[in-house]
Amino acid sequence: MENIVHYLALALAALLVVRMIVMVAGAIQRFSHSKRVIALEAETFAHRLVLTKKEQQRRTASENKWNGNRKFSVSKVVEECSLVKSFYLKPHDRKSIPGFKPGQFLTFQIPNLGSDTRVNRCYSLSDGPGGDTYRVTIKRVPDGLVSNWFHDQVDEGTILDVKAPAGGFYLDTLKASPIVLVAGGVGITPLMSMLAEIKATQPNREVWFFYGVRNRSEHILAEAIDTSSNGLTHFHRHICYSKPTEKCSKGDVYDHEGRVTLDLIKKHLPSNNYVFYICGPSKLMSDMVEGLRDWGVPEKDIQREAFGPASVTGANKPSPIDENTKVEFKRSGKIFDWKPEGKDASILQLACQNQIKNIDATGCHAGNCGTCQTAIQSGEFEYVREPGCQVETGSFLPCIAVPKGHLKIDA
Repeated sequence: MENIVHYLALALAALLVVRMIVMVAGAIQRFSHSKRVIALEAETFAHRLVLTKKEQQRRTASENKWNGNRKFSVSKVVEECSLVKSFYLKPHDRKSIPGFKPGQFLTFQIPNLGSDTRVNRCYSLSDGPGGDTYRVTIKRVPDGLVSNWFHDQVDEGTILDVKAPAGGFYLDTLKASPIVLVAGGVGITPLMSMLAEIKATQPNREVWFFYGVRNRSEHILAEAIDTSSNGLTHFHRHICYSKPTEKCSKGDVYDHEGRVTLDLIKKHLPSNNYVFYICGPSKLMSDMVEGLRDWGVPEKDIQREAFGPASVTGANKPSPIDENTKVEFKRSGKIFDWKPEGKDASILQLACQNQIKNIDATGCHAGNCGTCQTAIQSGEFEYVREPGCQVETGSFLPCIAVPKGHLKIDA
């Protein structure tokens, strides 16, 4: 009898232990589930905050975006490095300014500089959206009419005529896909805007950063790069110096000796499944675009910025040229066979070579500012790259266009 009681007691104890184990396991499971729910709710809340911010920026941009030129005063000028200055702009009317898409640019209308006409130039916004100032970072270019004017004549208090932010080269902030930022020289400016926005709204986004300059003296926005990347959990820095000096510290201010190349990128990336944003000298851009295409990167995942006709080449491949293709400038009373000269050929180039005065050729020559916009009377054309500004229906941008067949334009 005592044995039975003993076994019953052991069985009861075992049952109690099992029950306790089940209860503890249930509690742990409930706790783990609660943690997942809390984490998911926190993530959802953070995502909603981002979307709310984006919606507010969109509404602000829509409400405050201006047509034509608006006057801005220069509030600060900062010398970033050799030959490069940043200009901080505030609206002269003291009203608010719209947000913009990280990577876009401002178009400046510059006063007469030794000629009878004003010229337009586009400069990328080099800081993230959401502030009360705009920043553009400009490199002095040898024989550069406008860049030298900015460096020599523009200081605090200078009033500039500025068009609203524009451009089709910008970061898609509604997605979280991993990205690769590739820049050379002053091409870093639109990518700095992207990097600042990522830090503000997507600090967990995977970012690979490849940037090439000659050495520390030309390392543009070096401190801003460190500031913007600090706190990003999946940021991979690869800064290349092609001609480092004794003052350059490898591993501190730069990571590789040499240029930014696709081979370097392929060596470090685990795959080609990224969206690439590229801005820099024409050779860097053309080599990178062609290399990425050969590597199997889809065209939609190769985003690039172009300023100036040399950087436009290779964006789209135009159709074969028909021997009967002609361009007729109706108001000028002239018609020319289309015999493109050089890889940078465009209808605007043809107009300039033949002294056609009815097309404004004072703009960016890269399809960004819209200065050369011209009406079409008949015929068809195609772009060698997508315009970076809005184009009116029935018009086109001859600086980035080539004809298809007989094209008649109002110029």
